[in-house]
Amino acid sequence: MNSLFQTSSVLTSFFLAMTMFPDVCEKARRELSRTLGDGVLPTINDCNHLPYLDAVIKETIRWGVVGPLGEWYLGV
Repeated sequence: MNSLFQTSSVLTSFFLAMTMFPDVCEKARRELSRTLGDGVLPTINDCNHLPYLDAVIKETIRWGVVGPLGEWYLGV
């Protein structure tokens, strides 16, 4: 069940980020088109050739963290 919340949170963060930063969305789209061509979906083997998109995905995961980040303060 926890992975469902994490997936939902990451997707929500992704759509929020792409709405807030359309220039990032466009740059990622251009990288995909330049590297793979129009209408081709990337595979896991394409990750090494898509550094900008890889960074966008990692940043989205960082934004969409689900968990008790401040809980360790309770013991202090």
